[in-house]
Amino acid sequence: MINILGLPVSKEIQANKKIILKNGKMKYQMISKQYKLNYWEVTALIWLIYVSKYNYANEARIVVNIKGIFKELNIDKNCTRVEEVVNIIKSSDCLTDINEDDVMLFFEENTCESDIVGVTFSFFNNNIQILINGVQCSIDTNVIAGMESKIQIIFELLINNVDRLCEYSIITNQDIDYYKAINSNGIDYEIDKPIGRLIELQCDKTPNNIAVYYKEQGYTYLEINEKANYLASHLSELGIARGDFVPLLMHRTIELIVSIYATMKIGAVFIPIDINWPQQRVRQVIESTNARILLVDSEYEFANCLRVEYSKLDRTMNVDYGVTVDDNIYAIFTSGSTGLPKGAINKHKGIVNRFLYMNKRYKITDEDVVLLTANHAFDSAVWQMFWPLINGNATVIPDTEMNFDIISIIKLVNKYKVTITDFVPSVFNLLVDFIYVKKKYIPYLVTLRQLLIGGEEMQASYIYRFKELYPKCSITNTYGPAETSIGTVFYELPNNPIDRIPIGRPIDNVDIYVFDVNENLMPIGARGILYLGGVCVGSGYVNDKEATNQVFKDMRIYDSYYEYLYKTGDLVGINELGEIDFYGRFDNQVKINGVRIEIKEIENVILQHSEVDKCCVICSNHQNKKILSVFYTSKTCLPEESVRKFLLDKLPKAMLPHNYKRLDVFPISSNGKVDVKLLKSLQL
Repeated sequence: MINILGLPVSKEIQANKKIILKNGKMKYQMISKQYKLNYWEVTALIWLIYVSKYNYANEARIVVNIKGIFKELNIDKNCTRVEEVVNIIKSSDCLTDINEDDVMLFFEENTCESDIVGVTFSFFNNNIQILINGVQCSIDTNVIAGMESKIQIIFELLINNVDRLCEYSIITNQDIDYYKAINSNGIDYEIDKPIGRLIELQCDKTPNNIAVYYKEQGYTYLEINEKANYLASHLSELGIARGDFVPLLMHRTIELIVSIYATMKIGAVFIPIDINWPQQRVRQVIESTNARILLVDSEYEFANCLRVEYSKLDRTMNVDYGVTVDDNIYAIFTSGSTGLPKGAINKHKGIVNRFLYMNKRYKITDEDVVLLTANHAFDSAVWQMFWPLINGNATVIPDTEMNFDIISIIKLVNKYKVTITDFVPSVFNLLVDFIYVKKKYIPYLVTLRQLLIGGEEMQASYIYRFKELYPKCSITNTYGPAETSIGTVFYELPNNPIDRIPIGRPIDNVDIYVFDVNENLMPIGARGILYLGGVCVGSGYVNDKEATNQVFKDMRIYDSYYEYLYKTGDLVGINELGEIDFYGRFDNQVKINGVRIEIKEIENVILQHSEVDKCCVICSNHQNKKILSVFYTSKTCLPEESVRKFLLDKLPKAMLPHNYKRLDVFPISSNGKVDVKLLKSLQL
């Protein structure tokens, strides 16, 4: 069954279904007279508008089958007024001289090329009957129940001569109730203490517990806490206060843990920097923060460096610096579409909410040990390092002087009896392939009871291969942009295999909504742009009001209800179980190996090369992997290796394209744009 709305086939709908619109003929007559359209042209107008409201870009296509001859009517995102749609219909002759008894209209959602729904119309007792052809379509019962109301809204809008198509909303009370049900997850966690204070309280309870394992050594809560107190006091003496940005250019070491903890204590905003980033990018991050001090663990040629050496830190008592949960805790820098990285700021309360939710969901015990697998420049490292520390548990920090590969991960899990950790799907897939080949390592992972996997789409086949070996280990698909307090949408994989993995439901105190490009709330089942709200929403971007205002804003949800939301840019749909299905991106952002990459940033950096005239970066799938390819034209015969070396000095390795190709000219499609399909064929 073809499924336009991402909803399942109901047995009730496998036969023709009638929806009756009261006083339909009278309303048809009014609209027909108002817009000078015949009845079937009115039908086309109604369905073009209806379908456009199930498309995030407000585009629609109707294919009219007239005795076996198919003709199309289309509207795109540039068609913003009803009068424009009417003119498109009038300019086509496909709806004239039609026999009402044998007309069938088809419509489809542009974002899903093969999803076609067949609808037959006829008049009966002054009502319009809409017969859903169960052989060719599948629409859930609750959507059918709401369809009449939505069509009624469109009729009323047209009768009232509302012309701004882009401002139309066909949301019904049923849709609103559905959103309210999904977001009815408010839990009072008493989020009144920042992360640093929660760790201090845990230290009072279990001072001699091991908090961190690093390089064969265990560091107790008391030792970690008192060392962090000393560093916090020193930073305060240097003038660092609540809200100040403090970049950390450090390896994953015990110094990193203590330094972050110290910034939390004084209410400063820590900014982890990857030591492998090119110097230019490091400087861009530091300069964008206007930071007065840079914490380091080695010698670097940057100004205002303070080197932290664990052995040289004294130990002092706690000091209350007045930090609250409304203070900012960290900023994670990601790829930015302007050509510069942007720093997403988060608050203590969002992270506390995430940690307390994990306590409830995973029922952490005294035996639990967490392994840090993420690069500390990514937000997933935050929970791996500090969630255990609010609970009296330990986190394992891999030795940065050793290769952190699959074998290292397996050996660390075995050695420290790790129970919970996190992987991006690409690393998880490598792990599964490895243990199936090297079966002697299978016993090494038996202590794992919970895996969190996120950062990119999961492959169900790898999940269930792993579950065959470790049936007692639960696996959660986690979703959440850096702007919204790590992962905020969870889905627990069922024991029985499934083909498509949703990203799940929002965690406690997090709201989700789906909007179109014109910021209209979309009906349940429609594919649109995901917005996140609630306690998870961060504070915006570091010293960038313009970028902040583009995606952080008060949104009108329904009636007079507004909420402060973050626009993710991800295309999703809400299925019949109230779970979110992921369908890709609204823009040119991609994720490769869990790293968020703005295509525009790479292109902007390439264009900084004095010899490059024009460039285009595309992402495609090759042998089940996403790869980036660069195509460029240049004033001279610029070697491809030169472009590669140019980027190597300016971008992190994770953002470097795989393929480079110089062209004499770019191929142009019939619409006058770069022919991306042809470029994809050239890269392989």
